[in-house]
Amino acid sequence: MPLDQVDDILKSLAVYDDSGTAGEITLPGRAPLTQSFANLPFDQAAFNSAPALLNALQGAEVRVTGAKPMSGRLLRVVEETSRGADGLAISRNRVTLVTDAGIEQVILEDAGSIAFADPEFHKKVATALSQLASHRSADRRRLAIESHGSGKRVIRVG
Repeated sequence: MPLDQVDDILKSLAVYDDSGTAGEITLPGRAPLTQSFANLPFDQAAFNSAPALLNALQGAEVRVTGAKPMSGRLLRVVEETSRGADGLAISRNRVTLVTDAGIEQVILEDAGSIAFADPEFHKKVATALSQLASHRSADRRRLAIESHGSGKRVIRVG
């Protein structure tokens, strides 16, 4: 049902079960996005870009793959601009990690991947992304109506 019609539908809903009983009627709520981020060390703005997310996670342990593999704790991501051979400005992001070897850097755009070392933390980030996506498409709700009884029955919903 469309989200803007939920109140009207719930006020006028009637359920009839000819040989059983109507049970629970459930409708998922629309929790504010702030609740989705309550247990995370960042807010929704961290998902604006990869550098924004990495900067929000300073101190997290990560693994970098690619031409220069390394692992360590995120120190900072800094945007830098340089000039290419044709004189055009090139914007890149320099990732700085504190590793066992000291402070090491890699260009984010040259990295094969950057993965969180802690799988639980990775799961929390993925869950937050999922909730963000479902919140965007949450202009509709699915109403669930439960009925208790056995055998063949006629159930009417109006």
